[in-house]
Amino acid sequence: MLLELGALLLFLPWVNIWEANYFLNQYPALRPVLLHPSFRGAVSGLGALDILVAISMVRRPRMDAPTDQPASPQANRA
Repeated sequence: MLLELGALLLFLPWVNIWEANYFLNQYPALRPVLLHPSFRGAVSGLGALDILVAISMVRRPRMDAPTDQPASPQANRA
C-alpha cells in the first residue's frame, strides 16, 4: 500500500485531474498555491520518498519474524 500511495503522489500532481479537483472548486484562493510548480514538485518528492521507504521496508529483514528454534529449552518439554 505504501508503494501505491507513493506512485500516486509522484504522478498525480502532473496530470489534468489535479487541476480540476474538489479543493480548487471550493476554495479558489488555493488555486495559485496548488497549481504552482514548486508545490507540485514537493508533492512528487513526498511520493518519491514514500516509494523509497516502501522499498527499504521490503529489503530490510524483519526483526519480529518467527524463528525455527525454540526460545528456551523448556519449550521442547511436553
